[in-house]
Amino acid sequence: MKNIAIIGAGGFGREVKTIIDSINKVNPSYKFVGFYDDGFEKGAIVNGYPVLGGVEEINSLGKACSIVIAVADPKTKATIFSKIKNANVDYPNIIHPNVLISDDYVEIGLGNIICAGTIITCNIIIKDFVILNLMCTVGHDTT
Repeated sequence: MKNIAIIGAGGFGREVKTIIDSINKVNPSYKFVGFYDDGFEKGAIVNGYPVLGGVEEINSLGKACSIVIAVADPKTKATIFSKIKNANVDYPNIIHPNVLISDDYVEIGLGNIICAGTIITCNIIIKDFVILNLMCTVGHDTT
């Protein structure tokens, strides 16, 4: 199992943790190690897991870790991404197991979060770091 941490210990970050739990119930893939959040004190406990530090501390990770940016605001998300300069970090797509994705010409970039109940039909391109929240439907020919 690969280590994974979430940037953002607020409401959406905690919700993303539940998606990771759902993924692991179907296909054990990740070991959740904690949260990174500039707004919480390092060592604080959020839903039983530690805040590992602020975002810039990710740059000192010496081993591989998947990172999920669980922040809704696109500008803030871009700023966070630009601060991370660590070759040990990757950005997996976090897709709830009950999401329906068509086999017909769907492209999904990296670092996306796709929540429970989402339906993705055909001829769709989802670029990087997109959030599709609960029960979204993305119809044909969407980019």
